[in-house]
Amino acid sequence: VIDAGACVDCETCVDECPESAIKME
Repeated sequence: VIDAGACVDCETCVDECPESAIKME
């Protein structure tokens, strides 16, 4: 499991990033 903090790229880690973060382009 990857921590959200380590997952800066929501494009590659969309599962780890919340919807708000994904649309926060």
